Amino acid sequence: MYLFNFFFWGLLSSFSLPNLYLIPLGILGFYKFFKNIINIHSHKKIFLCVIFFSFGYFLFGFHWIIFPLLVEKSFTFFIPLVLLVFPLFLSLFLSIPFFLISIYKNSYSLSKNFIFLNTLIYSLLIFLFEYLRSTVLGGFPWNLFSHVWAFDNNFMIVSKYIGVHGLSFLTIFWFVLISHLLIHKLYRFSFFVFFGFPVFLYIFGNILFEKPLDRTIQVRLVQPNIPQELKWKKEYKKKNLSKLINLSIKNKGNFSHRIIVWPEVAITEFLNENNQLMNLLKENFDENEVLISGGLRRENEKIFNTFYAIDNSGYKYFDKIKLVPFGEFIPYRNLFPIKTLTHGSKDFSIGTKRRLLEISTSGIFIEPSICYEGIFKNVNSTEINVIINITNDAWFGSTTGPYQHLVASRFRSLERGLPLIRVSNSGISGAYDVNGKLLKSMDLNSDGFSDLDMSIGKNDSIFSKFGNIVILYLIIFMLIVSLLADFFIFKKRLLKT
Repeated sequence: MYLFNFFFWGLLSSFSLPNLYLIPLGILGFYKFFKNIINIHSHKKIFLCVIFFSFGYFLFGFHWIIFPLLVEKSFTFFIPLVLLVFPLFLSLFLSIPFFLISIYKNSYSLSKNFIFLNTLIYSLLIFLFEYLRSTVLGGFPWNLFSHVWAFDNNFMIVSKYIGVHGLSFLTIFWFVLISHLLIHKLYRFSFFVFFGFPVFLYIFGNILFEKPLDRTIQVRLVQPNIPQELKWKKEYKKKNLSKLINLSIKNKGNFSHRIIVWPEVAITEFLNENNQLMNLLKENFDENEVLISGGLRRENEKIFNTFYAIDNSGYKYFDKIKLVPFGEFIPYRNLFPIKTLTHGSKDFSIGTKRRLLEISTSGIFIEPSICYEGIFKNVNSTEINVIINITNDAWFGSTTGPYQHLVASRFRSLERGLPLIRVSNSGISGAYDVNGKLLKSMDLNSDGFSDLDMSIGKNDSIFSKFGNIVILYLIIFMLIVSLLADFFIFKKRLLKT
């Protein structure tokens, strides 16, 4: 029964993640974990407890992982395996630091005199393994602790200075500190800390809110909401393309230049080999319009998931570099001769081109990204003015998956100090300024278009200039704060020891 309790508390903690944002429940889950793990001294029992807690946390947070398997019926037999293995593997990145913390707590009792210092040690362990989860084996920086603040961009703006991982570290410290204060029945102080940190983030965000730049671009976001099961069927290709074109040319109005953005693989053809289709697209758009669309590209028998920028002079492209395992390629294919979810028995190839495209009609440089490439740290370039991410979240249905994907992309654009344009087949599509503020959006599972004049960025945030060294300084600063807090706040206790 006690193992089920730890599983439940882990599940409870995940309610703080997008798109529930029930942060108090996240803190309550942490508090119940730390309070009850103190009473367990068997290493075996501790290990089982942290595994069950972590599994509960990741099982609910990533429940959407099975939905792509429901689209392709031949993969449904994998559902029980994926539902067990995926969250269990991710739980290692939380259970290992929690196990180390539990051993430390049993060896060196949690002293009331060093609450802040112990909190720092525990937070560093949890943070380190979250960072490892974001980087090792290709990385998976999804549902980070910093993402609990995405319900309001004012709480997110600090990531322009300390990065998404820096905000994760502070959030973990906050969760753990409140838990320890409650364990020691320091209710007044825990109340102050509970409200103090969010107030600090909000005020910080308002003070450092940057004014939009004067230069603007005119953009149309096109969200076709084409069902995944119809997207690749030959008999629907013409109908799907017509829908995309009609949404793009409807109610054009007046503009000096315009960028039209379609989602990932909106064109299910090898566009570089289909001159007739390329000419059709050019005929439907004016000289001062650029079409951004996902499509396929084939070269030397290699297949690429490609980001196209098409105008009357021709096209430029970027091939996807960060491919999705099992979705776009099968790891160790010689051992697993099965087809991918997205295309078939042949894997996509990894692109090699630099992540930079110039929109020739407006002299604007964009950073292209496809699908979950948008959640990874990229090489900075002072030339870039805006990030454009095209994706297809129809795989995840109406789960929290599309919301979590969007949140991760928004944090990456904030780190860079760049506005974000994001278009998804079924949603959520939207445009965000350099402060992460929503400008326009289209809801999940809706179709249509959205026009806006968007201020472009200049890629000059503090974090984009200095990178992760900022997090190191943040940790040193928190070490000093922790030592001073333990000495001055708990000075009387220290003098008695």
